[in-house]
Amino acid sequence: MNPAYKGAQHLLRLTVLLGLAPVLLIVAGAVGTKLGLWGWRFGFGTLMVQGGSGFAFLGLIAGLAAFYVAAFAGFRRLWPLAAVSLLVPVLVIGGFASLKANAKRFPGHDIATNWTPALTFSDRVMALRGPDSNPVHADPRSVLNNKQTENWLDRRAEVINAGICPSAKPVRLDGERQAAYTRVKTALADQGLTILAENPDAGAIDAVAESFWFGFKDDVAARIRPEGGGWTVDLRSISRVGGSDLGANCARVTELSDAIAG
Repeated sequence: MNPAYKGAQHLLRLTVLLGLAPVLLIVAGAVGTKLGLWGWRFGFGTLMVQGGSGFAFLGLIAGLAAFYVAAFAGFRRLWPLAAVSLLVPVLVIGGFASLKANAKRFPGHDIATNWTPALTFSDRVMALRGPDSNPVHADPRSVLNNKQTENWLDRRAEVINAGICPSAKPVRLDGERQAAYTRVKTALADQGLTILAENPDAGAIDAVAESFWFGFKDDVAARIRPEGGGWTVDLRSISRVGGSDLGANCARVTELSDAIAG
């Protein structure tokens, strides 16, 4: 075997490992956070965002170098290693770019169908959220202080909701109260949420959703109130931690509204 080819092969195997490093950091951050091995700031912020993006750019440089080496040492046999070395970092960088774009599009983490009055949560849910979670305000405002979301700074959540989640609207139901209550509860369960608290007399149901990656939790409140001979269902979904929810709460409220409306 040509010594130059053999040396290039070993070098490209190293560039493949470097290219896979950001993926391993992202997976480790997600799994470790979900299992409670470390906090979300370390798992998401340090391992995934800082570590993953940093190694992705290093991998990109190494991947470009891998193609250069392969071109002179036997491209026909070495191109698969060079391709993996370059392709994985490119995909990771593209993923981070999409993440950044979603964070700009969805600057908040609190979506509701109605803010007058704002839905509140049961004592049990508030205890589960704990003192380190995002606060639950009756009239919240955006506090994301960065250039990506500067147009939303100090704007009321009601205004932000109208701009980023126009589909978050109350649902109108007819029929008897118990049937409406059961319909809402069934929709929550069918969407994979876990019921945390119920108050049928007040038409109130609280539930929680947990993401597959990282295990991030969003609390959901559903309220059923009489209006005009029928029932109006309002929903609120708010993340326990983090700034931007990347559109998760809007999507959840929209899907729940559609499921309840039938």
